[in-house]
Formats: sequence, structure tokens, C-alpha cells
Amino acid sequence: MGRALLLPILSVFSLGSCLSSFLMVVVYRLPRQESLGGRSHCEHCGKVLTPWQLIPIWSFLFLKGKCRNCLVPINRKYPISEIVGGILLVILYIF
Repeated sequence: MGRALLLPILSVFSLGSCLSSFLMVVVYRLPRQESLGGRSHCEHCGKVLTPWQLIPIWSFLFLKGKCRNCLVPINRKYPISEIVGGILLVILYIF
């Protein structure tokens, strides 16, 4: 794999991570009959997330896996699903 493929693959991975993040919001909110249009927030304290806290994977790492407001650990299913979503979309892109 050459350098020419690096940017497209990173872009596809990012897109897959974002799509996975959105799907996790849908899976969380639909059973609770919450609006899909509302802002993302901490499941524990309800604090609305800032734009940089919405960046898949990186915000989890930067926040050390905890809510910035209440310091309750963020469930690991979120970054894991974002990584898996990114990898799956890259695999689909390559093949």
C-alpha cells in the first residue's frame, strides 16, 4: 500500500468511525424514545458535549475515557464500535 492510498484510507476510516458513532446514538436513544435530533450528552450527568468532544476515538483518548464534567468513565463500547466501524468501512473500500 503506497502513500497515495494513505489519505483516502484515513478518510474512509474517519467516515466509518463517524457513521458508527451515529449508529450508537440511534441504538441508545430509540429504545428510550429520545429525539435523534438532540445534542449528544453524557449518559450520567446530562452535560451537552462540546464539538471537539464529538470527534470519534480521539476525544475518548484525550478525555482519558471519562466525562469531562462528572468524571464518570465512558462506556468502552463507544470507542470500540467507532474503531470497528472505521475498520469495516476501510475493508469495504479496499475490496
